[in-house]
Amino acid sequence: MPEHRSLKALSCDRPLLALWKKSSWHARVLSVHERALNLIDPGGTMVTLLTSTPYNGPSRILIEGPCSFAGIGIAPGDRFSCDGAELCHHTRKIVIALSPPPAMTVWSGRPDRRRSPLAGKGIKRNAARLARFLLARSGGETGDLVSESICRAGMSAVSSHRDALSPANELISALCDDLSKGIASGDPGQAQRAAQRLLGLGKGLTPTGDDILLGFLGGLSMMKYHGFALSATAVSFLRWFGSFIEGAGELTTLISCQFLRWAAQGRLSEELMDLTGELLESKEPDLEKRASWFLSMGASSGREILLGVALGMSAGGSGSIL
Repeated sequence: MPEHRSLKALSCDRPLLALWKKSSWHARVLSVHERALNLIDPGGTMVTLLTSTPYNGPSRILIEGPCSFAGIGIAPGDRFSCDGAELCHHTRKIVIALSPPPAMTVWSGRPDRRRSPLAGKGIKRNAARLARFLLARSGGETGDLVSESICRAGMSAVSSHRDALSPANELISALCDDLSKGIASGDPGQAQRAAQRLLGLGKGLTPTGDDILLGFLGGLSMMKYHGFALSATAVSFLRWFGSFIEGAGELTTLISCQFLRWAAQGRLSEELMDLTGELLESKEPDLEKRASWFLSMGASSGREILLGVALGMSAGGSGSIL
């Protein structure tokens, strides 16, 4: 990759583009990865530049590719600025053109609202299908956590046949069970306590507990968005979590906190909306198409998000799994 490279933005989140058109925007690099670059502005808004992915998301810019952000001299703390037409590094190592539509797609961030044709039992069946898909694709310590959590939730009759979980994963699995049971049984206090303890549990930019919460919130919020009659407990949990996460910045990583704020507002990535939409609308969901992408996300984040989706949609549906 040349030292100075001009790139084109293929797609940009609409609220982000509106922010940039109002005034000159400045940010600093938060983290640098092979296919992703995270920026953060003084107001705490995080922006992610992505390449080699077809999926839009909140505050995402999809960049023409392939290209690599690693190894070209961009480092955490470096400055970026945007004048509405260009987003550029302070030494112009990267200059990204923000062309007007149709050259660049402006992502609205919301799918068409469609009332789910499935009743609660149908949604729970699909949540169980997702759980079984995940069981078949998981392995190692992460697989043990996923297997145990799914078995505890009653979404699989198959024993996980595992060695003992690490103490950290044993705690996470138990808290997942409390979170699901709190929503399913109408005990908001149990669900809230579990969510508070899950936040920040684990390692990495997005800890394990946060990834599970992201999927859980995503499942519930999309059920609500598409007109499924969530229980009063589930609705109040979404409202409570939105308030809770606003004051919880010191309990987890900055990136993870931002993702969870968006999820509580119903602002989800396109891949997560596509998956939950499939689970809400299809009697035979194509999980190979909609869920496989998550399996390559991070070291274990994608599997943990899928676990959260399965738990959330199972807890949010009425009736029992058939």
